[in-house]
Amino acid sequence: MSRATLLLVLVASCRCQRERPSATHRESAAEVIAAPGTLVDASDRRNLELRPEEGTLSIERVEATVGNVATAHLTVTSRPGYHIATKFPTSVTVVAPDGVRIDKTKLIAGDRAGSGDAEALSEQALGFALKAIVDQPGTYAITGLLRFGVCQDDTSCHEKRQPITIAVVAK
Repeated sequence: MSRATLLLVLVASCRCQRERPSATHRESAAEVIAAPGTLVDASDRRNLELRPEEGTLSIERVEATVGNVATAHLTVTSRPGYHIATKFPTSVTVVAPDGVRIDKTKLIAGDRAGSGDAEALSEQALGFALKAIVDQPGTYAITGLLRFGVCQDDTSCHEKRQPITIAVVAK
């Protein structure tokens, strides 16, 4: 066997081994979220963030005064043909940088009757108000994850895990 042939065989075998994911690195194959008869592939990260056709996420920039409570508002609004899954366990979890104090690092929506931390919870809109106190003047970024569900008509619902960043400017 020539050296060139041997080299091709080795390269081909290495490439095949690299393309096979190991069992320890696989994510769960599918996850059903309030979707009658529909599977949602949870390993596809594109399905986990809010897409423009599903709705919009707005996060207000916060202007704060040092030592006083400032409020950041997060709002998800559904687009026509989609709605917020109000029975999905909806929450926002945040991490504050040094110099910023947050009363609650995890807000849970609750239900439509108002028993929870959500400012708004309906099929059209989801909203949270996050309160923070800044200790020193400066610009800060509060980061976190917003978990909620979006349904297309009544046929399929998808879990959303939307990374968020709240800009805070303190004077």
